[in-house]
Amino acid sequence: MDKPEGCEQEIAIKKVYLHPEWDIVSKNTSNGVKISSSHDIALLQLSKPVHFTSKVKSMCLDNGQKFDAGKICYIAGWGTQTLKGPPTRILHEAALPLVSHEQCNDPLSYSGAVSADMICAGYKQGGVDTCEGDSGGPLMCQGEGGRWFLTGVASFGHTGCGVPNKYGVYTRVVNHLRWISKVTGMNIPQPRQQDIPLITVGQQQYAWDR
Repeated sequence: MDKPEGCEQEIAIKKVYLHPEWDIVSKNTSNGVKISSSHDIALLQLSKPVHFTSKVKSMCLDNGQKFDAGKICYIAGWGTQTLKGPPTRILHEAALPLVSHEQCNDPLSYSGAVSADMICAGYKQGGVDTCEGDSGGPLMCQGEGGRWFLTGVASFGHTGCGVPNKYGVYTRVVNHLRWISKVTGMNIPQPRQQDIPLITVGQQQYAWDR
């Protein structure tokens, strides 16, 4: 973050809106990870508008795009590249595939802890992942016509980064469009309920704050 690339903009945050149903319990489980709730999402109201340029552009909110498991999407952030490592000096990005809820809830992964409000991405063998300091960063997927959609918001993962079978878990944006619309006052088209997959989930949700 201390290495200018020529397209940065520094804008103060005017107000932070946390989702009213979000909560994080600072209780560690036996394997050293936190228990987190769903709705891990917030909105930031800026003190002034963003100046859009050829390198600074807006992105569509995912309103129910049909992105299947295996779809290659992108993550970005200034977080560490190794657990407890230093933050990066420049913005990094990485490509990784979406993972089905069934695979992410496998006993070798999160054992039913991933709810319908979440979406997973990463490689079974690990190696590419969000890490500490990447919380709130985007999971971006390109849809038909070349448009980019904000599909997820970096939320949590297993202790360590890029661990095999421990995918990155992201808050699903489409499930929170009604709340986003209410807070911002924007008229955001809502997806049909049948377009949002629902799954049976377990009670524990393993997390460390990214």
